[in-house]
Amino acid sequence: MPSCDYEFIYVCKWFQNKRHRTPSDTMYYKEAKDTHYIFDTCSFTDGLVRVEYTRVCKNSGAYSSAVFNSSTPEEKNKIIEERRKIKIKNEIVQELHNHLSHC
Repeated sequence: MPSCDYEFIYVCKWFQNKRHRTPSDTMYYKEAKDTHYIFDTCSFTDGLVRVEYTRVCKNSGAYSSAVFNSSTPEEKNKIIEERRKIKIKNEIVQELHNHLSHC
């Protein structure tokens, strides 16, 4: 089984009330500075948002979201463009596969 490289990220979870265990919304951040706004909200003082520092695999969706959410607008545009190129390449490969399977 292949192992993965791990990184720590901040997971912010919003809840409908204090008794709920399943969050209604979750956001991921790579940098602590990106979570500071949460501590000034009523949700935090009311106990309706929790911030956790957790270890995740670098190839996970949570890590990708954290990197994206902590990026500058210029970095976000670059990430979006890279993802768009990958999507186009995958679509081309799928088309070729479908074409070859019908031959």
